[in-house]
Amino acid sequence: MHLSSDGLIRLTLDQLLSTPLEHLVSGVDLDQHSPTAACGRLTSLSGYTEWISANDPAISIGWDWRLLTSASGPRWIRVGLPRSNLLLMQDTGCETSWHSNLEILGTVVDALAWREVMPNAVAIRYA
Repeated sequence: MHLSSDGLIRLTLDQLLSTPLEHLVSGVDLDQHSPTAACGRLTSLSGYTEWISANDPAISIGWDWRLLTSASGPRWIRVGLPRSNLLLMQDTGCETSWHSNLEILGTVVDALAWREVMPNAVAIRYA
């Protein structure tokens, strides 16, 4: 794994899946109160998170999240496509298109145990 001159790390999906990613930082978006906000209305909590590999150079994958609340309990969801310094290579050696790359990284993110990490990460940072 090496950093290309364009700042991207190129590797296959199998190489990525065999690379452990660790939580680096998470934050909550600043709440923008609406003048029409009323007592008793549901509020929205959203933010961002960044995960990295221990390799050098480090793979970095970040994404936005939203906390949904319902009678069945809170649920963390990814919002939009991730951001990354990673470009996946196909087994043929060709680069994946950037949009397809981000869609695949989204499925990788969805398979990570990030939802289990978020409550504690946010609580520690904002306690």
